[in-house]
Amino acid sequence: MSAPPAVRLEGVWLSFGGQTVLEAVDLAIRPGEFLGILGPNGGGKTVLLKVILGLLRPDRGRVEIFGRPPGRARGLVSYVPQFAAFDPAFPIRVIDVVLMGRLCRRRRSFSRFSAEDRTRAEACLEAVGLGDQAARPVAGLSGGQLQRVLLARALAAEAPLLLLDEPASSLDPEGGRSLYELLETLRPRTTLVLVSHDVGLISSHLETVACLNRRLHYHPAGEITREMIERTYGCPVDALVHRHAHRVVPRHGPEPRT
Repeated sequence: MSAPPAVRLEGVWLSFGGQTVLEAVDLAIRPGEFLGILGPNGGGKTVLLKVILGLLRPDRGRVEIFGRPPGRARGLVSYVPQFAAFDPAFPIRVIDVVLMGRLCRRRRSFSRFSAEDRTRAEACLEAVGLGDQAARPVAGLSGGQLQRVLLARALAAEAPLLLLDEPASSLDPEGGRSLYELLETLRPRTTLVLVSHDVGLISSHLETVACLNRRLHYHPAGEITREMIERTYGCPVDALVHRHAHRVVPRHGPEPRT
């Protein structure tokens, strides 16, 4: 018997206040796959991740994580949110945040973190380039540093499925490239699902792409064409290539004469 998909969605619909956010979404993600989900702001990308996590329940349709419903997938999924709020007055250190990723691996809820937990957390901080920031208060971090701490927390969980919501949004271009290189080292033992509106980064680094704007279109070849972007963003575009990245610019007005 073949292994179940890491993620399976069948006929998923979800609405808020009478407004359809996800419409008839079907998706199967193979174990070890690195999938990028591309789409405009408000297109349902974050909502889709929350459905996979089990934080939102669809109006209809089926969701499975390694053959299980999301509510029974504890320890199988880790998540890097786009935003995280920390009370500046709360004295929490970087290492403490990363150790939170180990909670799902503990047998007893109130036991102390083990030496193995701390070693793993420190290794994850090293992996994201913050090994010398372990004792620093989280409140003093920049947006890019905080994003890397959240990634380290997710890595510490050692879950076989990692979901990332705009993980490069607070990083400079070089930081974004380093992030994707780090994520590639996690394969094939980890399945990765990354959502972004950045066409350039996704087209440069990922093999498989899905476009989401309420409805989802899956593209296993990983090629992002003008037609795909126009269908997803709902307006004409031209793709301009500069070095390694792609920038998509809306095209308005009449077509040029030939």
